[in-house]
Amino acid sequence: MILLVPMLLSILVAMLRGGNLLALAEVRFKHSWLILTGLLVQVLIFSSWWESIPACTAWTPHVYALSMALLLLAVGLNHSVPGMAFLGMGLFLNTLTIWVNGGQMPASLLALQTAGFLPAGDVALFWQSNNSVLIDEGTRLWFLCDIFALPKSWPLTNIFSIGDMLISLGGVIFIQKTVAPSPPPDTPHPQNG
Repeated sequence: MILLVPMLLSILVAMLRGGNLLALAEVRFKHSWLILTGLLVQVLIFSSWWESIPACTAWTPHVYALSMALLLLAVGLNHSVPGMAFLGMGLFLNTLTIWVNGGQMPASLLALQTAGFLPAGDVALFWQSNNSVLIDEGTRLWFLCDIFALPKSWPLTNIFSIGDMLISLGGVIFIQKTVAPSPPPDTPHPQNG
């Protein structure tokens, strides 16, 4: 959800600059099925149906890591698309963090409390339907985990990582370069003389 806010604001800015949303439909991604597959896999594995089957939930961390790898491959294959460098770096940092932490993204207790995700400090309730684990002394690359949060008093509160911020930046660049009109080419000035 945290990624949607910068994207929506970027679309608004692009439109105010005279942009055209139809330009998004003209972008051709290579191997776009990788993007769709990676995202659909994540929707599936974090669904209540998947979580209700113990045999499936045992595979969740591995399938999650695989879905992230598919998305990373898709970004790599589309590196020439505006914003993909930042988006790819953010996705790489998140994927690396998830892989080294057993297929789950660790989150800080402080970030969870700031976002209001832990009512009365009840950690167990939060983990029942979430792809995260709590940061502890065994967490690797803790500084790349979900350690930031929007306060619960803000709309669309959430926790997020450095990788998420880079993904958002890449998305903003993509939208600005794709939707907003290009500046007119410089016209040569007549020489006096």
